[in-house]
Amino acid sequence: MAVSLTFYGGVGEIGGNKILLEVDNTRIFLDFGTSFSREDEYFEFPLLRPSCIEDLFKTGILPRLCGLYKNAGLSVNYSSDGTPSVCGEEETCGIDGVLLSHAHVDHYGYLGMLRPDIPIYLSPISRKIIELKNDIREDWQTRVNLDALVPVEKAREFEIENLKVTRYDVDHSVLGASAFIIKADDKTLAYTGDMRFHGNAVADSEEFLSACKSTGIDILLCEGTRLGPPSEDEKEVESHALASESAVEQQCLEIFSNEEGLIIYDASPADMNRMRSVSRVAKDCGRTLIFDSKKAYLLLYMNHPEILYPGLPVLGEFKVALSRLKLYASRYSKYGLPQDLYAESYTDYRQAHEAGLLVSQRGKQKDNPDLICLPDDIFIWGPLREEILREPRRYLLYTSSGAHTLLHFLPSDGRPVLGAYVYGKAEPFKEEMELSFRRLLKWIELCGLKLEYAHTSGHMYPRDIERLVLEIDPKVIVPIHTEHPSLFCNWSGGVHIPRFEETLEL
Repeated sequence: MAVSLTFYGGVGEIGGNKILLEVDNTRIFLDFGTSFSREDEYFEFPLLRPSCIEDLFKTGILPRLCGLYKNAGLSVNYSSDGTPSVCGEEETCGIDGVLLSHAHVDHYGYLGMLRPDIPIYLSPISRKIIELKNDIREDWQTRVNLDALVPVEKAREFEIENLKVTRYDVDHSVLGASAFIIKADDKTLAYTGDMRFHGNAVADSEEFLSACKSTGIDILLCEGTRLGPPSEDEKEVESHALASESAVEQQCLEIFSNEEGLIIYDASPADMNRMRSVSRVAKDCGRTLIFDSKKAYLLLYMNHPEILYPGLPVLGEFKVALSRLKLYASRYSKYGLPQDLYAESYTDYRQAHEAGLLVSQRGKQKDNPDLICLPDDIFIWGPLREEILREPRRYLLYTSSGAHTLLHFLPSDGRPVLGAYVYGKAEPFKEEMELSFRRLLKWIELCGLKLEYAHTSGHMYPRDIERLVLEIDPKVIVPIHTEHPSLFCNWSGGVHIPRFEETLEL
């Protein structure tokens, strides 16, 4: 049986995983994520961005593969009077599925361009997160057809043509992360996705490791994000990094207990595990939580209508801060979340309301029981920010856009905000992130805030990668999701370092 791997991303870079596995006539992708490093070579946010799939073909960022993309083979012709017509013949489907490791954009960010009849296998929580992200962000690259998402329960074996696949939960900084074991006749592959052994779900990662050891792995595709020497900015953040999520919670307790001013905690957008632990500490310290509207949406609908992740804050335990542009907050709040989640503009909202029908981006109606309706007093906007600054010790503001948040909360008369800014994100790992971090430091200084750190990585420490490699002891190791793949050679003589668009015959 012929088995091969072709690498269209995730090699020599952090993220961008797109790995094609071919076993005879069966073809599946391991993730299909955005390659930030390759996009940065040609594009720059916000003015120079890809606007269609052809832009990604031109630059070689996406592979031109038959039967992979929606509407491939079709084109639009225009008659002399400008009337459009569709011509051509649509390609037949040439891919049997995608195994999605988790809902970070560098792993799923190009799924919106795939054919809707290609099944995407993932965890139930990953499916929920992608659904909610679709609701709050219009993005042609990530807006995947929800009907294509196939949730698979933990440790369940399923078949894709002549492949037998088992999905395992693993610990990562986003909920619902998966690793996979794939059996292809006489070859067995393991794909780690992104994982770690120091979070709150370490037992899941251990279960995957045990399964690999008992199964016997021929080819291990292993992430190595944290391998390599850090930059100077990374060293500054890394020197404050903590060993585990429980240590982060303990550090937050110490900071929150001793702070008399406002606390701003800066975390990654989808890290709901961190949201839960920070919220728990804030409640113990008597502080009222404040979220922006998008985080409130993720928070509320993650456990609605069914509870997928217990322990998140519930109504009555937090407030929602709206941006300065949302001047009609009290009008929107009695029907649900703010207008940016229900209509594209206030005019759209008003017309829908006058018609007696409020339609959200979720396609739900005002009287739909699935909508969560919020009381007016949950919202903070405009002058109410002064109320927070008058009694800062009562509040904890949870954000993912630090500089933007500080811009909104810095008083116009130049008064300092006063309090603590707690940095809870991954260390910067590329030049743009380092520049962004330096810019954030200027805003923190301008607002008169003390900089604190309370974070741990979402990826394996080098010692854990070493343990994983040595205990699984595969015949071949393929380093992915790392800028320093050669370091795997310290632990094994069977390392194959892949190149972009290379096909590895197994």
